[in-house]
Amino acid sequence: MLFVLGCGVGGFSAAMTGVSLAVTTKSETSSAMSFNYVVRSVGYSLGSAIGGLILPRAPASATSSPTTAPTPPRRWSASAPWRSRR
Repeated sequence: MLFVLGCGVGGFSAAMTGVSLAVTTKSETSSAMSFNYVVRSVGYSLGSAIGGLILPRAPASATSSPTTAPTPPRRWSASAPWRSRR
């Protein structure tokens, strides 16, 4: 999925840069490139936020369940050498 996303973003970014340079005057090129960069950054942010909203709502059958139980964390008081054991 990330490969497809990367190809789409890479192709679209290159095309938008070419279009922006073709339709703007030489004195406005930096403003056009800055606007292109801002729009792309906002798109990345919104895409990540929307993806974060959609993924947790995936059906339960699409998620995999763990096959083993997680190991409990170690007790820091038992493994700390500076504390006395009672």
